[in-house]
Amino acid sequence: MKLPLHLIELRPTFQCRYNGINPDTVQEYVEAIEKGDKFPPIDVYKISEDSYVLVDGWHRFKAYSVCLLTDIEVNVTEGTEEEAQDYALFRANRKNGQRLTRQDQQKLVEAAVLNPRFVDMPTR
Repeated sequence: MKLPLHLIELRPTFQCRYNGINPDTVQEYVEAIEKGDKFPPIDVYKISEDSYVLVDGWHRFKAYSVCLLTDIEVNVTEGTEEEAQDYALFRANRKNGQRLTRQDQQKLVEAAVLNPRFVDMPTR
């Protein structure tokens, strides 16, 4: 499905990278897009009638915006805000993109440990 870039909301709390977006990676993606390379669709959650939240593909999203693309390919999953955040923090970047750094992994563990929804889960 194609979705206008401006309809996709970026929430900093959904960014799983400790240091956020890497400008070198964005530049690499921009150059690839300008050459005509195709990337997998980004993943968004539709959490209300008109709210699409980015959950995976931050570097691709930034590269598309630098290239001034207006409509981009997306995978849309309907769900709650909690489900979207869980996907963004605990499932994103598992199949493609940059590997998670040790700091990224630490950030994700801290997010899980500090989340009140997970307080009763076993520590294993």
